[in-house]
Amino acid sequence: MTASANVENYGNTLKIVAEDENVDAIINIFVPAISKEKSEAVERAVISAAKYANSLGKPVVYIYISSNSKDGVIGDEVKVPVYVFPNTAAKVLGKVVEYAKWREKKEEPIPTFDFDRAKAAAIIAEAMGKEEWLSPDKAFELLGCFGIKYPKYEHVRDPESVYEAAKKFGRVALKAHSAELVHKTEKGAG
Repeated sequence: MTASANVENYGNTLKIVAEDENVDAIINIFVPAISKEKSEAVERAVISAAKYANSLGKPVVYIYISSNSKDGVIGDEVKVPVYVFPNTAAKVLGKVVEYAKWREKKEEPIPTFDFDRAKAAAIIAEAMGKEEWLSPDKAFELLGCFGIKYPKYEHVRDPESVYEAAKKFGRVALKAHSAELVHKTEKGAG
């Protein structure tokens, strides 16, 4: 609309836009400096149009661009958010859409998995009091009790065995293992 539009034009236009099936939400901008209408009258027209648009399931936000602009809310029966900048309003509407889509998703059941509680308890019981740390074999076995995947591994003792393991697995990572060597990186064996 041009600056010559009156409040009645303003309200009617908003209602027509709300009825358009291609419109999902309305960002309404009012700049008092280029309109002869009073901002209070325009606010009433926006609130009335918002009530109608909301009844059609379409939100309305109001951009009031003036030297005394501030974010807030107008209306009592119908609440219309007010923003200073259109890009802020567009971002907020985008987040509302994301939230609505999230709420429409079917609730997913809490995943369940099978695990071998008795075997896990046995591994832990055996280690209690004997070892400060689980050996890699026992640690991987414990992970397996709960269905947790771990990389394939092989214990090797010399460079030739490393070469053979690399041929079998493709890429390999080496990690030193010794019951006496807990913090391997401190000894340059990590």
